[in-house]
Amino acid sequence: MIKNIALITFFLITQSSFAQSDSTRTEIPLPKKCIVIEPGIRIGKIIKNFPDFPERGPAVLSEINIGQQCSGNKKWHELYGYPTAGVAFIYGIMGNDDIIGRNFTILPNLSFTTKKYRRWGFQWKVGMGFAFFSKKYDRVANPENQLIGTTMTNMAMGSFDFRYDISKYYTILLGVSGIHYSDAHYQLPNIGINFPAVNLSLKYFPSGRPKLYKNDSLPDFANKILFNVRLGFGANEFGGSLHPTGGAKYPIYTSSLFLSKRYSHKNNVQLGIHINYHTAFYDFIIQQEIYDSHQRIRAFTGQIFLGHEFIIGHFGLITQLGIYFYNPFFGKLQEIQGYSTGFSNWIKRYNSNKLGVNYYFMNPLKTTKNNVYIGLYLKSNFGQADFAEMSVGCAF
Repeated sequence: MIKNIALITFFLITQSSFAQSDSTRTEIPLPKKCIVIEPGIRIGKIIKNFPDFPERGPAVLSEINIGQQCSGNKKWHELYGYPTAGVAFIYGIMGNDDIIGRNFTILPNLSFTTKKYRRWGFQWKVGMGFAFFSKKYDRVANPENQLIGTTMTNMAMGSFDFRYDISKYYTILLGVSGIHYSDAHYQLPNIGINFPAVNLSLKYFPSGRPKLYKNDSLPDFANKILFNVRLGFGANEFGGSLHPTGGAKYPIYTSSLFLSKRYSHKNNVQLGIHINYHTAFYDFIIQQEIYDSHQRIRAFTGQIFLGHEFIIGHFGLITQLGIYFYNPFFGKLQEIQGYSTGFSNWIKRYNSNKLGVNYYFMNPLKTTKNNVYIGLYLKSNFGQADFAEMSVGCAF
């Protein structure tokens, strides 16, 4: 699966990037790498989000997060307040072993801490990785599991914790988190799993907390308006979140043209258009004889979008809010399938959003022009997953 290969690639690249140091400051002794070990537990309950929802008890995630405290080896560390970069290994009990099963997750993540020089403060953590489920939907053996249609899904997590430093070696954290599992509409059904949780964890610094290196200065960044071109590929199963199941996986070809401008070392804004071609739309139009003419053109969609990017080392974390200016087939399909005219179904015709990550081959803190990158994005229509996209792009 394209999406899962991309997530594994992102995981491997992330770890190699975090391990590198900035070679431009070899004349100054750099701080030693500081390993952080953080065992923890998250307890919550899956939210009921459709009528025929299976019974479930508490969901319990047991995890151990192995990380590195960013202490100034790379110049972006100071920009983001010296976060902790880690990989969490999570064993999940979902509250219904017979239908939903259990899962194992590998979750790259970043933790950001306030008031580092005080014994107490706050931490927020964000992560995205991939999960393996022991049970998935099966038309015969497990028809009640309409939450998860594939063995392998993505997992996204955000948490907010109160932090208290017990000593230079230990920190205790207590807080809340939000967890989401989905296969990005790759295989149906894909209602997805969402649940809030209460967290408790203990950070252990085997060598004690490191001293934090501060840069004397940061390199200037180019703030010119750049023209960007991006080409990508995705795939999904044609249908709604629940049905039809067992269908083919249809390719989706994507392209983006947009302008971007840096307004600080870590912030980049974007404005442009996405043009997508859905092969599933074209096949359905032809098979069902929906239109008499321009069938292929009506399988395209077009969106105008406004985006923001956080630059973190060689990576960029992307959020984009879009509006369809061309989407003729989607509304027609809703009419054919008898969807209600409620607000949720109406706004899906017009709203299109993306979350994603870019990896830049040249450090964007030092150069922005002619910087080639690869990206992984999750696209949705309003709140409903549409497809996962892999792409390559460049700014000129």
